Amino acid sequence: MPMSQHIANGMYGAVVIDPPDLPAADHEYLLVSSQLYLGVPESDQHVAKIHTGRPDGWAFNGMAAQYDHAPLTTHTGRRVRIWLVNAGPGDPGGAQVLDLAPAQGGFVELTFPEAGHYPFVDHDMRHAENGAHGQFTVTEPPR
Repeated sequence: MPMSQHIANGMYGAVVIDPPDLPAADHEYLLVSSQLYLGVPESDQHVAKIHTGRPDGWAFNGMAAQYDHAPLTTHTGRRVRIWLVNAGPGDPGGAQVLDLAPAQGGFVELTFPEAGHYPFVDHDMRHAENGAHGQFTVTEPPR
């Protein structure tokens, strides 16, 4: 206890259930967005940071900025589906693309027209500037 600390320590996951008649995608990725609270679990300081909504950072799939170092990959012209879950434990959404409150999920699809490096961010810039960002590396498909 408290339950918010349970979530803040990474006790969450995601299950994807494809909607009926969803067209096939060439590449699918699952990103779980979460807040990072560093420190000794169950300490008064740790619990206070969670209760006051002062995370040490934000992340996709448990590690801040990991997709800067290991970009997601695809090829030009391929349909990419990105499933996204907001694990929380707090910070309701507010994005124009996917407005996800804690425990909500959804997906977006896109196709990259040209080879290159394409950044992605959580559009709450506090989150993006503190770990919730990464990039796609897009190459031409093999011949």
